[in-house]
Amino acid sequence: MKSLSKTAIAIISSLFFLSVFLSCNKATTEPKGDAAIYLLESFDTLDASFRIDEAGVVTKPEPFIEYSDLLYYDKKNHTFKLSKSAADLLGKSQFGVYGEGFALKANDEILYTGYFWPAFSSVSCDWIVIDPIIISDRKMKVNIGYPNSSFATGVEDKRNNKTLLDIFKRDGKLID
Repeated sequence: MKSLSKTAIAIISSLFFLSVFLSCNKATTEPKGDAAIYLLESFDTLDASFRIDEAGVVTKPEPFIEYSDLLYYDKKNHTFKLSKSAADLLGKSQFGVYGEGFALKANDEILYTGYFWPAFSSVSCDWIVIDPIIISDRKMKVNIGYPNSSFATGVEDKRNNKTLLDIFKRDGKLID
């Protein structure tokens, strides 16, 4: 019986030290900074498409829509709830039939690019788009392709980027 208790103590001690060792090695880094939407100053597209080559993107220096104006992000519907001032800004902005390029950035790093592509456009788009006209209840939906996703086959869906989700979750601004 004594040898069983020594064995049990040895196992428990080993498990304790192992759990302490593993917990010390875990990288529990809190996401830093915030996210914002920037208009593009310059960019190139890939092939004969609207797909933005993110390697060469240059954004305008100031955000078009700041993080404080992004009240929450609904990851199931890929929808941002905007502040009243951001919704008003979007509603007053003029975007042509070929859209206006944007980048969603976090900590000065591009998470994904797309276009503000108005619903009056008769031109289809094979990239990520936000319709700046159809903003219902200040909710801005991020879509793949215009007028629908069939125009954007093969586009990698980056809308639920981990960095974006981590930042919004950290601040209680993520809807699952």
